[in-house]
Amino acid sequence: MSEREPTPLPCDIDPDPWDIQGVARVLQAEAIPEQHERYGRGYRFLLGREGTAGCSRLKLYPESLVARYRGATIALDLTHVEEIGTSHGAVRIVARTGVAHAVFFLLPHDPLGLRLILTGQMDDRQPTRPTRPRQGAISQPTHRDPLPERSRDD
Repeated sequence: MSEREPTPLPCDIDPDPWDIQGVARVLQAEAIPEQHERYGRGYRFLLGREGTAGCSRLKLYPESLVARYRGATIALDLTHVEEIGTSHGAVRIVARTGVAHAVFFLLPHDPLGLRLILTGQMDDRQPTRPTRPRQGAISQPTHRDPLPERSRDD
């Protein structure tokens, strides 16, 4: 009796941490190999017609864990990229360090086109609360000294 391979569960998220083929499929763009002097081997995706105002580029460098997006009005570099995949018709790029986490969504068929979610680790100190005056207390304006005169050297 032969063992049956498990049937993969339907999932819109590709398990490969750098799903270059999935990105090409979602963006409907060719993964053009390129070599960057600083980031090493990578792939370039052109969105729109090259040379037009609406053209944007996504560049992925798996060796250095860098993703770069360039649009008409935005330039974004993500470092420490852990995962690049596809989800619900969008490219999803996840970058994480010990203190920060970024998720970048590139939606090729959405008029807004981009979503960026940033989170950071909070400081251990407790936030301070403003003190409330006692009920019935009348607050008095504080007296401030006038500003010192400015010297001619300022």
